[in-house]
Amino acid sequence: MHTVKYSYFKTYLLANKIILFVILLISIYPLIVEFTNYSIICQYKQIYAQDCRSCGLTRGLKSCFKGDFAKAKELNIQSLYIFNIIILQIFMRLTIVLFPQWIFNMYKFRFQIILIIDIILTTGIVICDIVFY
Repeated sequence: MHTVKYSYFKTYLLANKIILFVILLISIYPLIVEFTNYSIICQYKQIYAQDCRSCGLTRGLKSCFKGDFAKAKELNIQSLYIFNIIILQIFMRLTIVLFPQWIFNMYKFRFQIILIIDIILTTGIVICDIVFY
């Protein structure tokens, strides 16, 4: 029984490593744009000649990483929210990836609790984004 639950935990750990990698890639995109001056062109703006919900988000996230939250809010109010999500997710995923044995032992082989907390937090974040923006 112990090995079955631990194998599930190992799968969860691998999933967290992949999610962490993707989040880190997303978070460095604004920095890449700043150094290369190349960004993805908004197709919505090109077609309809008006800003979409995510216009200014990359520049807003870049401002957040620089600590200029007022400018970020001006560029796209959602950039502050997404910046907080990125920081929270990086913290959560790093904790799981760096201290897997501690987390596994802390819940005495009940990794379902960790999984439920993770799902609730992540789903709550997405729902708040949909409702409040």
